[in-house]
Formats: sequence, structure tokens, C-alpha cells
Amino acid sequence: MDQEIIIKLKIGFFERLFTKKAIPIPGDGSLITQLGHVSDLTDVMIRCINFENSKNNIYNCSGEKGVTIKGLIYFCANVLGLNQNEISLRTFDYQKLDPKSRKGFPIRLNHYQTDISKIKRDLEWVPTFDLLNGLRDSFVKDFNNKKNEEFDENSDNILFNS
Repeated sequence: MDQEIIIKLKIGFFERLFTKKAIPIPGDGSLITQLGHVSDLTDVMIRCINFENSKNNIYNCSGEKGVTIKGLIYFCANVLGLNQNEISLRTFDYQKLDPKSRKGFPIRLNHYQTDISKIKRDLEWVPTFDLLNGLRDSFVKDFNNKKNEEFDENSDNILFNS
């Protein structure tokens, strides 16, 4: 998954949780996604230079486990010290959105999970960051720099009025 989209997604969830805004959730939140940390991606890119067997190969680089969208939101809430009762989820019909446009919701609107066994084997690599620690790191390094910016409600109009 594109790292810029992952950062936008995490910042969007953190921003909404931090400002106590409703969090858009596609359908019932059961779509599965899988995220990886940018530091793990850079580690893999460096390893590809150093491992001869990586030439002419394509690898999936991600965390080891998938998570539902709702689960991802709960992980983000955990990072902020919030419990599930303190957050507001607002569903939207993701099937009405253009699946190729990520203007309204910056994540694939279908299940997305990858197998990373090939990269682990070929490059003798394992992700350094699990989901929770990756989110914590992103909160500190990405969101803390943006939390004083004004909340943009344009995406709500796209999601909730589709």
C-alpha cells in the first residue's frame, strides 16, 4: 500500500479521535486491511540491494497481520489512551464511492491482505513494527506535527452525502 495513503489514513483517524469527531467507517467496519511501517519498507529496499536473489523478484512488504477497519480505529484510539466507548463511528455506504478514487476514504474499499512469507524467506527479514507500535510511532512522528492544523470537513461531505 502506498505510504502516503497510509500516513493520510492514520493521521485522519488520529485527527478525528483527537478532536472528538465522528470517524467514517465503511459499512460495518469488517473490511480487512494490512498496513506496514515505512521504516520496515526502507529496510526491505536496502536489503534488496544486498541480496542477490532479490533481483527480478516482486515482494509484498507489510506487517504480518491483517486488521479490520474497525479494529484499526480501535488501535488508533488505544494509542491516544481512549477506550471504545469514547469514540463515535459513523457508517457510510462505500459501494457508492468510486473504488479507484481515494478522495473520500484513503484506503481500498475491499479486503486487502498480503502474504509476506516470500520476502521473509528471500531477504531473511521480519517486520520490526507490529501494528500497535507502528501506530504509536506514526502518532509521534506524523500526527504531532499536524495536530494544530484546522480540521478539514470536505471528506465528510464526500463520504456521508454519496
